[in-house]
Amino acid sequence: MSSSAGDVETPAGGLRAQPGWPAFFLAATLARLASEMFPVAVVLLVLDRTGRIALAGAAVAATTLPGVVTGPVLGAWLDRTAHRRAALASNQVVRREPAGDPGGGRTSARLGPAAAGRPCRPDRPAGDRRVHQHEHRTVVASGEGKPREATMTAIRAVAGIAEELASPPGRAALYCRRSAQGGGSVELQERDGRRLVAEKGWTVTAVFKEWVSASEFARKDRKEWARLLQGIEAREFDAVIFYMEDRSARHILFAGELVQACRAAGVTKVLLPSYQYDFSDAEDVARFYGEVLAAQREVAKMSKRMRRVRREERENGMPSPGGKRPFGSQGWRRVRDEAGNWRTEPIVSEAQAARERKLIREAARRILAGDSLRGIVLDWNGKPGSPPRVPTATGGRWGTRTLKQVLLAPRVAGLRGHRGQIVTGDDGQPIRLVGDDGQPIEPILPREQWEAVRAILTDPARAIRTVGGTPRHLLTGLAFCGVCGARLQVFRRGGHVTYRCPYPGDGGRCCVQRLAKPVEDLILRAVFRAVENPTWHEAAAERSNDDPARPHYERLAELTAELDVLDRRIGEAELAEELGRRPHPSAATLRRMLADREKERERHQVAVTRLQAGRVVAAVPRNLRDVWPDLSLDRQRAILAAMIEWIKVYPQGRGRAFDPDAVEMKPRGWQ
Repeated sequence: MSSSAGDVETPAGGLRAQPGWPAFFLAATLARLASEMFPVAVVLLVLDRTGRIALAGAAVAATTLPGVVTGPVLGAWLDRTAHRRAALASNQVVRREPAGDPGGGRTSARLGPAAAGRPCRPDRPAGDRRVHQHEHRTVVASGEGKPREATMTAIRAVAGIAEELASPPGRAALYCRRSAQGGGSVELQERDGRRLVAEKGWTVTAVFKEWVSASEFARKDRKEWARLLQGIEAREFDAVIFYMEDRSARHILFAGELVQACRAAGVTKVLLPSYQYDFSDAEDVARFYGEVLAAQREVAKMSKRMRRVRREERENGMPSPGGKRPFGSQGWRRVRDEAGNWRTEPIVSEAQAARERKLIREAARRILAGDSLRGIVLDWNGKPGSPPRVPTATGGRWGTRTLKQVLLAPRVAGLRGHRGQIVTGDDGQPIRLVGDDGQPIEPILPREQWEAVRAILTDPARAIRTVGGTPRHLLTGLAFCGVCGARLQVFRRGGHVTYRCPYPGDGGRCCVQRLAKPVEDLILRAVFRAVENPTWHEAAAERSNDDPARPHYERLAELTAELDVLDRRIGEAELAEELGRRPHPSAATLRRMLADREKERERHQVAVTRLQAGRVVAAVPRNLRDVWPDLSLDRQRAILAAMIEWIKVYPQGRGRAFDPDAVEMKPRGWQ
């Protein structure tokens, strides 16, 4: 029976009677199932990669519309053409994934659903079953007959398209860092980062620049680094640009912060001019950690070398490099001359340094005379809001802590210090501080005087224990109630200041109340008369010629050096015992010796505290009445505390004038 090109002979017995029918039916069913699952897979993939609903819809439309438009046309043409075999062969060639293109599906073509959903009708006679079966096997062996491979190829293609569509415009953040100020390194890092962003076709959303160390030894907070991490967590960037790995972090913990923040926010691109990291790839993350660990190891080695160099400088008495200019010294700085060469010049003149040394000696004398740090600071700062009468080394105003640090510095006594402690040699003796010429510097204060000032300023008894903080009145802490013995408190009412016995809840019974000025004037008249007495000058002269606290100061200095040596020897003995050796003396013996020295130091400190009153009395000026208004409140209180043991105020009748007999005073060694 003859047939035209458009008529196809129906095989006898129908489709089920044809050889290979079950395999053909299974392949066609799986291919159709894959085609129906494809849009769902595309939507899920694009949403997972980008999170953009509009892009997911556009991807589905882009993959569905070509099949809808071309499917009927290609199916009808394939049924009627005489070149079915060539069409199928060309389809396989076009659909085959290139060897070097992992995404392969981007350049693939599709013949339409007709070629995948039903068998092609052969244009040969029905009797030529060999050719018919061969064409069926060709369809089954094609990409449509392998639904998993075809689906994965299509998904990879759509994923590539979605990634390309989601990338622009990329929002990049630049982070530029240098450990210290100076140079143009940060600007060069920003320039290279902007060039890299321009090559990618992205936009620079933010630039973070800071001059701070990224190691574990950093003393400053990395504020810009914290802002970068906050921006990543807020999903403000799609990529982060660094010049090198160690510009981001030089410690593995800081690197872990960056990786965790990027992964949580979906920021996988971390770019360097030399490499592009993908934080979704575990191998790239491990490589990033390795580079940061290498930087951390280099920092640790450099820190170890620097500590050894600094230790040698301390042992040789050399001053600490860098830092601020010490008060009382010229200081040095490096500057460039007109020719561009570096040279060293003093920060201040020798005349200014000499004036500052004179002020240090004055402050030491005032401390030894019973004045306080607060009183000295108030004098040096002058009126609030005006420039200080005596500026600090940096030109600012003084504080009690700043002045205390200046007076306690071992360099004031010409000694090498480290972290507030005296550096000692192997023989236990303090090391002298040397100048630029290699010779020991001239001390500002004698060693004995500096030790006395140090003992006063470090005495725990100086801690203020009065209610309300620093005393603001002359007799606070000295006046007591003559009835119940409670310490009198100060009250203000109607512009008047009174000393009053406290309420029962505060330890008193409200026994007495007296205006402050008459009581203070009475005490001051008695003190002035005592100082103006000729016998007072003789006693004061005897006290000043022989300071009873000097032996205690000298022994305290010796004990300080011995304690430093014992600390070092204990560490050496413990190390030797861990190594199996038997040191002599043993670590236990050295610890007992250390405890004995500490107890002895406490006894001498108590003795010095007990003798403070005598030292203050010896420093009381003869014209006390004249200079009294110019003395600070703390100096006035120190003089009264040295001359008076206690003051008791007793009740007197109401409405009567001030009765001096209602005030009793116990002097310290004078009448």
